[in-house]
Amino acid sequence: MPSICENDSISLRETILRIKTVLFFLLFQLAGNSFAGSEIFRVTHRLATEILPVVQSALSPQGRAVADNIGNTIVVNDTPEVLQTVRVLLLSSDQPVPQIRVQMSFGGSGERSGRHLSTRKSRENAFVTVSSGSSGYIRMAREVALTDQWLVLCRRYAIPIYLKETRTLETGMEVMPVAVGDKVIVTVTPRISWMENGRTDSFRFVEAATQVTVPHAQWVDIGGINSINTYNSDILATILSTRDLDRKNTFLIKIKADIQ
Repeated sequence: MPSICENDSISLRETILRIKTVLFFLLFQLAGNSFAGSEIFRVTHRLATEILPVVQSALSPQGRAVADNIGNTIVVNDTPEVLQTVRVLLLSSDQPVPQIRVQMSFGGSGERSGRHLSTRKSRENAFVTVSSGSSGYIRMAREVALTDQWLVLCRRYAIPIYLKETRTLETGMEVMPVAVGDKVIVTVTPRISWMENGRTDSFRFVEAATQVTVPHAQWVDIGGINSINTYNSDILATILSTRDLDRKNTFLIKIKADIQ
């Protein structure tokens, strides 16, 4: 009996959703121009709002396209030729977002997992798996002492860290890969985290971010601590040195991205 009620509830929700989509379509037609055709395109793998700019770029000067968040559809009012173009565009655009495994080589050990991403560190490297266009996090070191050097850097960037309440930091790299054909553009942003008043705060050093284009499944050298050319190389160098203080002068970073 409970399963029947559950099925009835799902059926009712689907019916309401369809009614709302039809009403949205009719209102759109009344408000739109008088074209030979209008069509509702259902988006399956992505959000309709993400695909909408792609569709709008194909419209004629008088054409209109609106994303319906309720049914995750795009309503297009345009000529038959444009509607056919939109169908073709959606075939290539409405695809599952690729998962990308970003791997950085610099040694260490440990493990971390989360709901939307997973990371694992071995002796020589660490990796994070995220969706293209999403951010992941690779930890460099935990419980890094808040030294005078860190306090100077924190004051320079106006980071609200107070010695009385914060004794240690966690350092890491935020990585955001974007798949472009058979290559991946990876943005690496240094990040620190700390406990403040019982909660975790963090700061991203956006000005010290590094962007590199990585061919699929190939290692690419980012460089060493002494060869970093970013505007605020001191931040990146300081964070990298927390991983292995004994090798900080010859520390080399490599990055690899696998489109899965």
